[in-house]
Amino acid sequence: MTQQQPELQTLHDYLLAWNGRANTSSLGIALLQQFQKNLAKAVFAPYFAASRKMDKNFRYSWMYIDTPLQAMLTKKSRRYFLNT
Repeated sequence: MTQQQPELQTLHDYLLAWNGRANTSSLGIALLQQFQKNLAKAVFAPYFAASRKMDKNFRYSWMYIDTPLQAMLTKKSRRYFLNT
C-alpha cells in the first residue's frame, strides 16, 4: 500500500510507532482522532442531510461520538454479512 502511495508512509510510520496512549505529543492518536471524525461525518451525513431537508437550521452536536458511531457501524456490518 505505502509503496504505491508514498505519501502514506509517514502516516503509517506514526501509527506503527504509537504507544497506545493518548499523550499530547502522540501523532498516532491525533491521526486516529481525525480518522474517527472523518468516519463519523461519512456515516452520519445521509441522516443529517435528511434532517436538514426538513429543518434548514438543523444542527447536531455530540460529546461522545464513539457509542452512536460504533452502533451504526455494527448495524451496517451485520446487515452486510447477513446479506452475503
